[in-house]
Amino acid sequence: MKFMKAIVFVLLICLLIPGCAGMSDQNRTKTEGTAVGAVAGGLLGMLIGKEQGAAIGALAGAGVGYLVGNEVAKRKQAYASNEEFLDAEIAGTREFNVTAVAYNQKVSREIAALEKESRSLRTRYDRR
Repeated sequence: MKFMKAIVFVLLICLLIPGCAGMSDQNRTKTEGTAVGAVAGGLLGMLIGKEQGAAIGALAGAGVGYLVGNEVAKRKQAYASNEEFLDAEIAGTREFNVTAVAYNQKVSREIAALEKESRSLRTRYDRR
């Protein structure tokens, strides 16, 4: 009988997992944490206190799993925000570099023209 209950439980979990595909990343992470916590707590509770222990362990594990999943979801969101910020900074820096290269090329041409004019003036000065 216990084996049959375990099979039913596993089948229910397997049926619920595809439902996570349409969730936001944060909700999916919290749900996964809750599910893993419930399974781990249930297994630990079953080892300690049979069926009643399994139920208590599953509830406690689900609570702890939710808290852990919530914290992981917050950190993932922070990393995503940081990544978006860094991507924007990289794009801005690339744009600045393109502008700087174009400006440097323009200034280099102006310097070359001024040096040519300076040599010409120096030559004219030396002839007089």
